[in-house]
This record gives sequence, structure tokens and C-alpha cells, in this order.
Amino acid sequence: YIRKAQYSYGWDWGARVATSGIWRSVYIESYNRARLTGCTAYLEKVCDKEGKIRISGYIAPIVDLDNFENYKVEVKVNDRPVSEFLLKHIGGESYFNGTFTLKDIRLWFPNGLGEQYLYNFEFKLKYRDIEIYKEKKKIGLRMVELIRKQDIEGESFIFAINGKRIFVKGANWIPADNILTWIKSEDYEKLLYMAREANMNMLRIWGGGIYEDEQFYKLCDKLGIMVWQDFMFACAEYPDHLEWFRNLSNKEVREIVRKLRYHTSIALWCGNNEINWG
Repeated sequence: YIRKAQYSYGWDWGARVATSGIWRSVYIESYNRARLTGCTAYLEKVCDKEGKIRISGYIAPIVDLDNFENYKVEVKVNDRPVSEFLLKHIGGESYFNGTFTLKDIRLWFPNGLGEQYLYNFEFKLKYRDIEIYKEKKKIGLRMVELIRKQDIEGESFIFAINGKRIFVKGANWIPADNILTWIKSEDYEKLLYMAREANMNMLRIWGGGIYEDEQFYKLCDKLGIMVWQDFMFACAEYPDHLEWFRNLSNKEVREIVRKLRYHTSIALWCGNNEINWG
């Protein structure tokens, strides 16, 4: 078996170009004691412009339990400290999780429905009150609901953002070039600004392509283009009867969700595209 983008073996919209090799940057990251991964923030509820914000993230490698109480995570929003959180440990993982209140909240809305305000979040990992690692992220605060109720035609499938039902207008997103290394920053900007100017508010990342570049998601956050994110399983009978494959797929999905979940634009995670799984 080989794990690579389905489209590279040819599709109705593209030639067969079965590339191979490392195609994204390789780097070495150094850190002291531990580092943060998967930090995020999202809006749980809002009342009279006061929002309850849930934050969470993970610490790698697993923190020595004998030294656990010496670690904590400080969170800042727009350069203002809002809270500190102690670490927790469960299921072989170290993490932090908690809530705080944000007053006079500015909500993120899709293209055409309001502003796409992004807060500057900063997550600092401290050991004995000394900063040892930090992550900075731009995060919009919004609530997404997918309304699925019985109706005269069967069952509804309606997105509501911050309590407002919206009409989704968009397109299917495939890799912007058969040769992935040929895609430049200006290509993403040109295509996504065109989508915004065409009044689109959602793009579906097709499961036969790739988990897109960070720039793609950052531009969608900025432009108010929601993302329907397929996992990269498409148009094939995957060997889900094999335990090693199920374990590997589970690890892939977890890592992708933790890596991308802070992006405000991602409105829905979809398991696959046209395969034998349910």
C-alpha cells in the first residue's frame, strides 16, 4: 500500500502525474523541557456581548508527573492576560483546558454576513513561572450549528453561524496544480480572493487531494470563506480490515484535527469522499 493523494494517479480534471518525494519544508525545532501543540480557542456561548471562551491545547513530550505542578499555561488575548491554566494528564497525554469570559466580544461572520474579526491569541507555557515556549495564533470567535431536522422533503441540512441561518454558496476545491511544489503564495491569494469576489462563503476541500497549506486556511479565516474539510480518503476501498491501517488512519486524523482546528473558517469535518465506509 502507498499513502498519497488520490488525484496524482489521474482524474477527470487532471493528468496522471505520480510524483514522489518530500514536497514540504523539513526543519528541526528545538525547545526547552516541553512545547505546546494544537492550541485553540472557541466560543461556547454569548449573551449581551459577553462570550464564554473555551481554550485547550496539548504539551509534548508528556510531562514528568513528578514535576507536573511546576507547569502552567498563560493565555493572552490582544496582548492582555486573561487567565492561567494548570496542566492535566489523562490517557497518556498532558494537556490544558478551561474557560474564561470575554466582554464586548466581536464575532466572526462568513463573507457577506458581517466582519471577519480575528483576535490575537498567545499561549505561553511556563515552568516555575519562566516562559519556555509559546504559540501565537489569529482566531475568530463564532458558533457553528448544522441543523438537521425532519421536514417535508426528508431532512434539512442548514448551516447557522452565530444563530443566523445562511445560504451556503461555494465550490469544490481541488489542488491548485498537479505539481504541488509549483503552487505559490500568490496563487492561493488570487484564487481565494476570486472566490470572495464571486460571493462564495464556503469551499469544500475534496478528499482526493491534500490537507491544504496553512496559507490557504489563514486566507479563508481572513476572507470569511468557510471550509468543508474532507479527510483524505476518496474513491477507493481502503484496507480498513487491517488493524495497522486503522491505527495509522486514527493517528492521521487526530494529528490533522489538532493542527488545523484553530482555524475559524473550518465549519465541518467530513470523513471521506465516495468510498465504502459509512
